[in-house]
Amino acid sequence: MGADEISALLAAAIAACLERSGRSAPRIDPYARVIDGVAGFDSLCGIETTIELETKLGIDLGDNLFVKEIDGRPRACTFNEVVGFVLSLVNGGGHGRKQKA
Repeated sequence: MGADEISALLAAAIAACLERSGRSAPRIDPYARVIDGVAGFDSLCGIETTIELETKLGIDLGDNLFVKEIDGRPRACTFNEVVGFVLSLVNGGGHGRKQKA
């Protein structure tokens, strides 16, 4: 599975979550942080989106797919960062979420 497929799955899962809660799905900027860059995307949407992706992909995505830790501090991930993380897990790479800036 490639980055384009993961990107499409992630965008569809985010859109479905927003639509289930009565919100319209905005165009997603791949360079924007999902948590504060996608209108209406909240913590519940994050959980629902993660579970949907885990079910479709058959993998564990961890506790917080949309936040990573850099130098001991949490930071919201961009859409492309989430895609990259999921892609690494799908392809067996599974890198950690802690990074140094």
